[in-house]
Amino acid sequence: MKAGNYTLAPQEGCPAGYQPNMMRCIDSFRWCQPVEKSTNNAQTQSAAPALDFFAGGSIFGSSFEVKISGAHITYRETTQGGAKEVNKIDRSLLPVELDDIRKTISDAGLINLQSQDFTKELLVPDQATYRITVSLDGKENKINCGIPPSGTEPTTKCQKQIDKLRLKLNSILGVNIY
Repeated sequence: MKAGNYTLAPQEGCPAGYQPNMMRCIDSFRWCQPVEKSTNNAQTQSAAPALDFFAGGSIFGSSFEVKISGAHITYRETTQGGAKEVNKIDRSLLPVELDDIRKTISDAGLINLQSQDFTKELLVPDQATYRITVSLDGKENKINCGIPPSGTEPTTKCQKQIDKLRLKLNSILGVNIY
């Protein structure tokens, strides 16, 4: 940051013409730096990956939504059936964060993951579900999957694969998506 004379990135994201950056460690500062103009098509394509993602879920009157469109992420957490907003994050994703999310979606096979079959794997009382729509590189998938009851490990393939993404998003956002 000092070498480039950059300032800390504001919480709402970088201004137009700037992109967020950081070191590859958990406690790194985040800063804004000018967007580099490039005539190299490979760099241009990787700067604007095709990723659209929505996840939502609710349990015990609380709910959350995560939306990723391009390189922008919005997280919203509410209580009282959605009436009271308790947490909101709305910012640009760093290139390394976007790459991590894309890799997690790809490694977990979410583009081809089947929804949980609730006729075979019944939900327990007060158990909620994730609703996920993911579009990556021209392929789209919609997934419905039960959230494992509090204090239990994921058991279905659907739960295990989505849990990988949940943990990645928790790490990037600094929240606890349940």
